[in-house]
Amino acid sequence: MSGEYSELKLTWLDRYLPYALNATRTKLDRAYIDLFAGPGRSIFGPDHQRQESESGALRALCTRGPGPNGAGFTSAYLVNLDPAHHAALEERICRIPDAALAIPRSAIHCVLADANICLPTLLGSIPTRGYAFVFVDPENAGQFPWTTVEALLSQGHQSIDLYLLFPWGMDLRRQLPWGPLTAENERSQSEFYGCEAWREIAACYQTDAFRNERSRDMRALYLARLRSRWAYALEVQAVPRRGEQNLYYMLFASSNEAGRRIAEGVVKAIRKSAEQTSLF
Repeated sequence: MSGEYSELKLTWLDRYLPYALNATRTKLDRAYIDLFAGPGRSIFGPDHQRQESESGALRALCTRGPGPNGAGFTSAYLVNLDPAHHAALEERICRIPDAALAIPRSAIHCVLADANICLPTLLGSIPTRGYAFVFVDPENAGQFPWTTVEALLSQGHQSIDLYLLFPWGMDLRRQLPWGPLTAENERSQSEFYGCEAWREIAACYQTDAFRNERSRDMRALYLARLRSRWAYALEVQAVPRRGEQNLYYMLFASSNEAGRRIAEGVVKAIRKSAEQTSLF
């Protein structure tokens, strides 16, 4: 069912990237970085109605700004730790016709490495005056500690957008049972948020009756942490599991006012489209 959820988060990505590329078209360098790129496709639905969904990485390689001569990214760095995912992604990229690619094939880099370790090297290959869009779609909180968030801005890049999965229902909430926490759970929370402020929030809400308030305040904490590094940060998409609480939330941070305006415009457009659809 993961592809079904992926489509929700990628809807925002599909709408944001063309506008961002148009806004940064005068920059000589425009890099797309996917730190957990995956195999390139998700499969979902029952066996008799199976559907495939292209990943953010494959979509970004073919995305251009509006107009017949719209700008694309000038380079892409697609990271995987799993060798099978790495090989599958490379194979799927090879199948994309040259005419469909918005990035020169020679500038597409599939990287087999730990994203947290290779990130400084990737950033070092991107001029600090260029634009970078970073997509972070981990399977759990432990894959993306706060130290890696800080590393994104450690080399003086002036224009970085971050689209990030906040894994509340799929991981973080599970590590916060109603009762004493294990040392491992405490360490994981502290490493993810990069501070100890989560403890106070957890202590305030000690029963399931306050699960929504706890989720809200934990997200607010992480957004505040992002705003301590980026000029703007906001929640742009909630991804629900059918019949349950939200599985995860997509957050966005930008170094520039233009990024904030585009992000908020996309959120409004998606909400308007959903409201119109619900009328029929």
